[in-house]
Amino acid sequence: LGQVIWRFGTTSRIICTPTIGSDGNFYFSNWMNSSVYCISPEGQLLWKYNLGDYNTGTSPVFGLDNRLYIITSNNLYSNMYIFKDGVLLSNHTIPFISGSTPVVSSDGLLYLVSASHDLVILNYDGSLNKAIFIDSGTAIWDYNQDTQMSVSMGDDGTIYVLNYPRNNEYIFNAFYPDGTLKWTHSCPGLKNNLQTFHEIVSGTPTIYNGIFYITGNKHLVAVNSTQGDILWIRNISSSGCTASSPLVSGDEVLYVSSGDVVYAFSLGGDLIWQYQLPGSVYGSPISYSSPVLTAEGTLIVTTNQGIYAFRDVAADFTYEHVNGTEATIQFFDKSTNGTNRYYWMFGDGNVSREQNP
Repeated sequence: LGQVIWRFGTTSRIICTPTIGSDGNFYFSNWMNSSVYCISPEGQLLWKYNLGDYNTGTSPVFGLDNRLYIITSNNLYSNMYIFKDGVLLSNHTIPFISGSTPVVSSDGLLYLVSASHDLVILNYDGSLNKAIFIDSGTAIWDYNQDTQMSVSMGDDGTIYVLNYPRNNEYIFNAFYPDGTLKWTHSCPGLKNNLQTFHEIVSGTPTIYNGIFYITGNKHLVAVNSTQGDILWIRNISSSGCTASSPLVSGDEVLYVSSGDVVYAFSLGGDLIWQYQLPGSVYGSPISYSSPVLTAEGTLIVTTNQGIYAFRDVAADFTYEHVNGTEATIQFFDKSTNGTNRYYWMFGDGNVSREQNP
């Protein structure tokens, strides 16, 4: 189960996913009259810079030379801000972006999706490289549905965009890094299942070992990336507006937040644990964005009532025979951190509450 270890609040709700820098600090923006925040792994504010306008769910990203890219938007256009070591280097006006978080290529190009159905490619300095209209008969962004789409990048640099089913089907488009269309195909399984549930895809699909993991506003879905067939689908807490994407950890645990619940699944779809975020006088917290995981194993979840930091707690013990005997065994606690209690039953009527009996 997850254990909350700290919280951090801002002047307006947080709907983007925090980004963890190479320094271990967390970077994110709040929604209204947006500011960029840098906080320590212990939840302490290190610096803050007011940007104005709105953060629509776009998360900060780091590019080449450790440059930090942050987007704000109004009803007409967006601004790309570039920081380094907490100092603003430059800003550029770019096409209107709503909720699309850039992915960064190895050569420093940034890829994202505009509200006008364009695959937008930005240069290292934040200026526009090109904008390519995605003509698939579907919508990238639908204001009435409050749907924001982002791009995913494969290990080979392929750019993937999953389009919303205005014409009753989900379409995956794959692009080469220069923006040339590589292939496009529909996902009939995704269409048939999610439309049955009157559901929309909420966040950016996460691709891992050829499988897309997709968050709807009621379900978590695994889709084969080559045929578009559903491998499994799981119920999650209903959320009317979210941009959450699944997170795959190094030990292949799938984390997702939806509404006021945080989940951990296996890649096969088995539930490992779930945690309902505690409410306050303002009601239940709502997570709009994706979880992130630090190198130390702390899970970070942002909500409209602040940031929650979890430590994944799981039982793990090793043992060895004492002095080469078969009957005497020493156990050693390797469990992850938490306020743990111990109760051993040895099968012969004896019990112990020791940590390492």
